[in-house]
Amino acid sequence: MKIRVTIHLDPIHIDEILEGATEDDLFRKFREEAASRAPFFIKMALKTMSDQTIREKVVESYNHKFKAREPVPANAKEFIAFGERVGFVTRVST
Repeated sequence: MKIRVTIHLDPIHIDEILEGATEDDLFRKFREEAASRAPFFIKMALKTMSDQTIREKVVESYNHKFKAREPVPANAKEFIAFGERVGFVTRVST
């Protein structure tokens, strides 16, 4: 499956097409892409964070920026669904 990720949550900006066999693969690619674009200290923090902590931080940043109340996704599938719902993920193919 392929998704387009377009996210601008300071200090990370991503506009890429990611491809993976499962939502877990897509989340792993998202995590790698975010780390590759992050400033040094954030990159180091991302390497030590669990997947759940990263999901929490992304949703926390989104909620703060847009004054929203989105719940934290429990897994990669829910995270992709969150992204689709709020508009930073678009499915390119399944």
